[in-house]
Amino acid sequence: MYLRRLAVENIRSISKLSLEFEKGAEAGWHVILGLNGSGKSSLVRAFALLMMGEKEVYATRQEFRAWISEKKNKATIDGSISMDGIFDDLTGSGPPPKKTITLQVAMERENLSNPVELKFSGQGFQRTIWGNGAGWFSASFGPYRRFSGGDNKYDRLFVTNKRLAPHLTALGEDVALTDAMTWLSNLFTKALIEEKRSANSGADELYNLILAFLNSTGFLPHKSKIHMVHSEAVLVQDGNGNSVPLDQLSDGYRSALSLVIELIRQMYEIYGHEKFLSALKGDPGIIKVPGVVMIDEIDVHLHPTWQKEIGHWLTRCFPNIQFIVTTHSPIICRAVASENGEFRGSIWKLPTQGTDEEFKRVDDLEMSQLIYGNLLDAYSTELFGKHVIRSNMGEKKLERLAELNMKALEDDLSLAEEEERQLLRATFPAKAGFFKKT
Repeated sequence: MYLRRLAVENIRSISKLSLEFEKGAEAGWHVILGLNGSGKSSLVRAFALLMMGEKEVYATRQEFRAWISEKKNKATIDGSISMDGIFDDLTGSGPPPKKTITLQVAMERENLSNPVELKFSGQGFQRTIWGNGAGWFSASFGPYRRFSGGDNKYDRLFVTNKRLAPHLTALGEDVALTDAMTWLSNLFTKALIEEKRSANSGADELYNLILAFLNSTGFLPHKSKIHMVHSEAVLVQDGNGNSVPLDQLSDGYRSALSLVIELIRQMYEIYGHEKFLSALKGDPGIIKVPGVVMIDEIDVHLHPTWQKEIGHWLTRCFPNIQFIVTTHSPIICRAVASENGEFRGSIWKLPTQGTDEEFKRVDDLEMSQLIYGNLLDAYSTELFGKHVIRSNMGEKKLERLAELNMKALEDDLSLAEEEERQLLRATFPAKAGFFKKT
């Protein structure tokens, strides 16, 4: 399954926007930029609601009155998706849909005090994405990605609500990906039992393949590897050879690992043992299954060196997944161009509040500056806000350098002025100039 279109109207700070993806160009790295409060998280949540469908939505425990924009009584989320003939199964008998599948969630209230009524509609959804067939994989992750610390009231939903589970962290800050680590530990336990009993349910093979995938693809920095898994903990061997429990690693490690392990776990749950195992056993270090994955603030807790690599790693190891990510970091945009220079993605910009900007796709020079330029080139596009390249005091220092340079052309500088000028030239080498008195 792939997302062809996502349109949102009157959801929180989003007045109206439409994301569209060309047929055949869905898989890859699609980046959404926006300042704080511009609607990045609202867009991720809108996607989650549309994908899970009516059967799952009431288990989310959401206060939907807070979803509709202030002073509005109606909001809509529209989408269209395409089917994968190999991995997406239909519910019941009959031919697959000939047209693109359309989906809509409409929210309406009579006034602010009344509850919100949700209506789900569309075309071709009954036997497909909102049906009971395997496949139709989608997931969304909020910015708070961690293995522990969540409210245990959500733990049951990871088991009972198959379509909701991959989207839970996008809907609230109090959801932890506890099941991801438990699942890995349980696989290890099952593998040991199989070995002792000479049984073969596939747990041993699945466990070894997943561990090999995580350790051989270079996902963790500094040559770190998952060293040992048992019922009590998952141990990671860091770059210095130290064995550290996973839950004691830095926020960056935990955020990235919880995302990837949960992504693999949800793929396994949605596609089933046989299809997922077949995909995992294909090309080494690659899992070729389709789907749509939305990640809010992908850069959270990641060092710039990891920000530079994570998009390339995800698209290399999951080449058939349509990743849609939000970010505050220009470094994340670089993965729109693959490591061999092929464009596989897009960049979009949410409007800034209080302006007349509109949601737009970033193209041409601005896109080149984000992907190929340095950080100053990226920030100079003003896609990350105005006046962010240099502090106000830095601007004053630069003006002072220009003043001293001009004075040096016309007159002798005092010793103190020349020392000040040389220090400023060293501070701003790109603006230093070569001024000599003639």
